[in-house]
Amino acid sequence: MSKVYGHRAPRQNKRVFWIAALILSVPLAHLIAMNTRVLLVGPPHSVEPWVEPQGLLMYGLGIAVLGAAVMLRASSQLTGVLLLALGIFVMFTPVYSPVLLWRALATQSSSFDLPVAIGSGLFSLTYGFFLVFSIRYRKSGVKGSSDWGKAKVLRTSRSGFVLGRDQKGNLLRYNRDGHLMTVAATRGGKGVGTIIPNLLLHPGSFICTDPKAENWFVTHAHRERMGQKTIALDPFNLTDGKGSGYNPMDLINLDSPDHVEIARSMAHNMIPDAKSGDPHWVNEARSALESIILFAKSLLDPAKHNLATVRRMVSGDAGGINKLLHAMQNCEECPAVQLGANRLLQKDIKELSGVLSTLQSNTHIFSSPRLTATLSQTSFTKEDLLSDSASVYLIVPAEHLESYAPWLRTTITSIYRMITTDTHKREVKPKHRILCMLDEFANLGKMPEILSAVSLGAGFGITLWLILQDLSQVRSKYGGEWNSFLANSDVIQVFSIQDPFSCEQVSKLLGEKTVWQRKLGRVGEKKLAPEKGYDEDSRPLMRMDELRRLHPDRQILLVRPNQPVAATKIRYYKDPEFKHLASPNPYVS
Repeated sequence: MSKVYGHRAPRQNKRVFWIAALILSVPLAHLIAMNTRVLLVGPPHSVEPWVEPQGLLMYGLGIAVLGAAVMLRASSQLTGVLLLALGIFVMFTPVYSPVLLWRALATQSSSFDLPVAIGSGLFSLTYGFFLVFSIRYRKSGVKGSSDWGKAKVLRTSRSGFVLGRDQKGNLLRYNRDGHLMTVAATRGGKGVGTIIPNLLLHPGSFICTDPKAENWFVTHAHRERMGQKTIALDPFNLTDGKGSGYNPMDLINLDSPDHVEIARSMAHNMIPDAKSGDPHWVNEARSALESIILFAKSLLDPAKHNLATVRRMVSGDAGGINKLLHAMQNCEECPAVQLGANRLLQKDIKELSGVLSTLQSNTHIFSSPRLTATLSQTSFTKEDLLSDSASVYLIVPAEHLESYAPWLRTTITSIYRMITTDTHKREVKPKHRILCMLDEFANLGKMPEILSAVSLGAGFGITLWLILQDLSQVRSKYGGEWNSFLANSDVIQVFSIQDPFSCEQVSKLLGEKTVWQRKLGRVGEKKLAPEKGYDEDSRPLMRMDELRRLHPDRQILLVRPNQPVAATKIRYYKDPEFKHLASPNPYVS
């Protein structure tokens, strides 16, 4: 690490340390020499021990325990081994006077005694000099206090979300209530190392976006063995007829005081923000869609209470639209519908045409026959999610992810609202966190509810896990608000990042480290004598180029409030913890 983080700390090679080392090493050499001789060939007859082994048992045990404790520190393992050996010596052999050692060797010398004495003495003197050379200045940390952590908190957790493994192979888990974020480039291993392992092990309910249905194929059988109800919202029938349904409009109750807010949220997610130009048309189209959703909910036929019906209403010709607006004016079941119709009818033809054009162009996906069955009914309940018994997969092929993003946004936010509504009145309370794992999060488009959820959702028992290819994606979707995701994520998992913006942001998050910098100069007025000096300096814990060169098997974990951790990524199909739980992956030969 010295090549990466500057020079090693300068030694405290003052004269006093050399003298102290010699004073301590000589009697230590005698003690080890005599005890080695006693252990191997027996005690000398001409010298009586100072103290018998029985009197030193507790002292030796204390030294041995101290050595074992010192061994736990990676930087002091050799010192710990030597202390442990010394403690064992003291526990099982008597202590002889160091002054009488040489007399004993002289009176009872043998071919064995002298090599033992010399070898033990040299060993002890070497150890004394090692102690001197191991004494180094401590860094003050004023130039930066960041450093690599030991992952103790993650390593000792027996439950929680799986993050990876440490260098010794221990599983690293996060078992708190915060949200998580994973940033990794495409083909970096997000699915095999982050998503699938957690879907296999998480004991509670979850909602996950699932491009290609890969997560479904690998995990749904095990989820069912766990007693979970697996729900695949699968408009493209990738699961061969095992798809279920979810109708967001089931969440609307016209007798509830928040029915307008729910319809407004749906309209907001169905019609994305304007990429450029005047936002007036988008805002008016959302307002019109809100009223039409409520009108569809007010119809007598429950089979028409879905977004496919809404789409058919807004797709009529001029005569059909005019008829719709007058019918909405007469909707006594919902005053908000009447107000919305009056507002539209007050507009001139040109403005009304612009509003309807914006509305129609942004809702065409809901006329797809693929969505009709999925939107027609709901296959699970709020209680299923709260009772830790529902696994919900939102399945859309990757090539259709952008076009079907309005449906995904509407479904995700509606399920989130379903879980968080009337929390204080819950009859069923989950024992485990409800995991909302959103793969390809940035490609789903902006979701204000999720932006709010990263600061409030943890209190409702929901854990958001956002999966991103790079940070520039989420910045482009959320503008200046994108930093809220970083600020409110307790865990940030990073690997295989390549784009400069992500590398820059992660390097800043890792912080600065204080390092020793060697300085060369000249002493005296003539500056003839060379001098070596050391000074503290700072450097990023990892620079941008170092992040880009991170080994494919490694990852960085930033877990608040601990120091960053360098860990090993998981491959579920190779890992003994997961490979026997997973079903065959049809996308891997």
